[in-house]
Amino acid sequence: WDKEGIAPLSSGIGLASGDAVVGQIGSPQRLDFTVIGDTVNLASRLESLTRRLKTPILMDERTATLAGTETQIDNLGPQAIKGMDCFPVYRPRITP
Repeated sequence: WDKEGIAPLSSGIGLASGDAVVGQIGSPQRLDFTVIGDTVNLASRLESLTRRLKTPILMDERTATLAGTETQIDNLGPQAIKGMDCFPVYRPRITP
């Protein structure tokens, strides 16, 4: 795509750890398998924040803690999360 002048495909990933409700949710006429809860909302907001912070992956503090020393992580400090308070945000250090 680069050679043809087409913008490369990119996506953001938001990671949050915590409780969520998972399963078939809805009425008997229309059941959907889905995940709901504050943790899911936070992950979605982190995914949206990846564009503003120009980084492909963001995670919450709990996920960063769970990653332990296996992953090098950068603390991006407290960030305003749309529709929520400010939360500490982290990103894994990606080396080429």
